[in-house]
Amino acid sequence: MASPVPERASASPARSPPRPAAHDPAEAAIAANQATTIIEADEGFDDGYQTDHSSTRTTSLSSSVRDYTFENGRRYHKFREGLGDEYPSAQVPLNVKFLVDDAESPWIAQEDFYDLVHGRHITLAIKDFPTFIQRAFKHIKPGGWLEFQEMYYFPHCDDGTMPDSWPFLKFYEPLIEGLVALNVNLTIALEHTLNLERYGFTNIHHEVFKIPIGTWPKNKTLKTVGLYMRMAVLDGLDAMKEVQVYLVDVRKCLIDNSVHSYFPFHVSYRQKPENETKDE
Repeated sequence: MASPVPERASASPARSPPRPAAHDPAEAAIAANQATTIIEADEGFDDGYQTDHSSTRTTSLSSSVRDYTFENGRRYHKFREGLGDEYPSAQVPLNVKFLVDDAESPWIAQEDFYDLVHGRHITLAIKDFPTFIQRAFKHIKPGGWLEFQEMYYFPHCDDGTMPDSWPFLKFYEPLIEGLVALNVNLTIALEHTLNLERYGFTNIHHEVFKIPIGTWPKNKTLKTVGLYMRMAVLDGLDAMKEVQVYLVDVRKCLIDNSVHSYFPFHVSYRQKPENETKDE
């Protein structure tokens, strides 16, 4: 097991990194392949994405990452703001409706109604997954699909650079204990989304994409993905005001690119059998 990463001896002036480069199909193709196999680490200069431990973490990304707008009490990102305004003639199709409801309450629609039920990042919100999936099965048409896109929020590493003493890894011990106290189990919830055949679904598909934590990948697309993932984690830590002193080492270790950590992102989808009827 690798030893903990030492602190750097000196600090360089903080630099604002370049904005992400324009979309490069070749880079994107490499990123897609590496995300499902092995991500190549960048052992050299990080092209402005990284800062020293002594620098403030806000210098490690463009200000556009936190460029938000607020409307009706909700926060929205300003990325390509006004895109809809440029096309005033665009309309929502007549067969599209937006409803705000509790997915764990009885569903409004009739049974055998939906062609697709899609869930993303909901494993921490659903308390009773068996009931939720059984309800989805009833309301999906025969031949319809159920898809989940879920992040497994536990750091992984393929090359041995993440020691057991890594502060972010140690941070998960009390976090998991707290979630269990709230009746939330990261592993069990994910298992339900990956084992839908027990509920009657067939035609199973499952892919895992590695989402880097930090800017350690060599590929520029994955480096940008890792930058945003790291900032999402750091923003989450900011919400824990009562444990700020404890989180100092956690923040520092997330900035250090010598640990090649990632979150597995699971995409799974299954089909309700074509011959399934309400009476079966």
